[in-house]
Amino acid sequence: MAKNLLQVKGKKRAPRRSKSADYLANLKYFGEEPLLKGPVDDSTLGKALTWYNYMCEPDEAREYIVDYLKQDGQTDVLKKFRRVPLSRIPKTYAWIFRIKMRGAELDKATLQRAGMAILNSLEYMEEEKPEETNAPVVEKPSIQERITDKLSEFIGDIENTIDNLPKDWSMYKHLQSTQFPAKLTTKVAEYYRPILEELETALEGGDDQLKEAYKHFTKPKLRERIAVFQALIDDCDRYAGNLRKQRAPRKKKAPTADKLLKNFQFQKESNEYKLKSVAPESILGAQELWTFNTKYKILTVFRASGHAGLTVKRTAITGFDKENSISKRVGRKTEDTLQRVLTGGKIVLRKLMDEITSDPVKIADRINTNVVILKTVR
Repeated sequence: MAKNLLQVKGKKRAPRRSKSADYLANLKYFGEEPLLKGPVDDSTLGKALTWYNYMCEPDEAREYIVDYLKQDGQTDVLKKFRRVPLSRIPKTYAWIFRIKMRGAELDKATLQRAGMAILNSLEYMEEEKPEETNAPVVEKPSIQERITDKLSEFIGDIENTIDNLPKDWSMYKHLQSTQFPAKLTTKVAEYYRPILEELETALEGGDDQLKEAYKHFTKPKLRERIAVFQALIDDCDRYAGNLRKQRAPRKKKAPTADKLLKNFQFQKESNEYKLKSVAPESILGAQELWTFNTKYKILTVFRASGHAGLTVKRTAITGFDKENSISKRVGRKTEDTLQRVLTGGKIVLRKLMDEITSDPVKIADRINTNVVILKTVR
């Protein structure tokens, strides 16, 4: 079995690439990708472009333009644009298309300039390379082949020194020093168990073939060899068991904003009260959320119960403190009260609910199409 394992050859795996230190530093300073909805003024657009200039690479700029051309159905331009070198990608206008595709409303002049920039970049497209029909096909080793290769290399090293192991040598320490995976350690033990059984049967003398195969070993020598292989197996089992105990449980990935808000419903705009909801993404992680039910004239403030802030589960707000959150009906001064919510700072908002003289009503944590998202506070 060891010889078959040693015959399999594999290749070294390329190291995984991670985000650079510069990217992580910029992320801490500039924050997450901006999400602009509706009409965007020049100042807000400029800040967003600054974020993309610092945080994105030329290959990402190419992807953003490709995505826009696909969405716009410009297949002829798309085919040519793929041959434009990265150094000629109009990055600023790539950011423009990215911002537009995420929900921003940009003026026609800006979009026209962006479209012209793409057409101008086509002047630098490279010639299409002919397909190489006779190119050799490089077969990559499978995961199973790589595992077998690592296993056979390890067993091969042990086999080469099994007869000359120092007295203080320990398989357990050897596994620790090489940081051998627990799953493969189990396979090492499985490899040596049949050998141990053969040695024990040969010592007992119950099998003529094994007796003949091991006739050059004396009984003391067989006992010594049995002890060596038994120690190898025991160390493998203990090492694999200890590694499994130390392994930390896998952390679940935090759900994305798109996934959390998939079923979320709210009133986007109220002509009656001249209100427009803020982006629902701003609810996630907020310390306060102010909503207004336009049907029943109910003003609600959700206050977070912890540092993690508020979040959304389907159509409901979760993570709020039931004692500090409150709902009240707004009386005659509805427009004045709503204006104070929209323009007031933290001090104004802290006292606002106390100034409304109506009695509190039961908080409805589920948001529906009668509820406008007035404001979030971080």
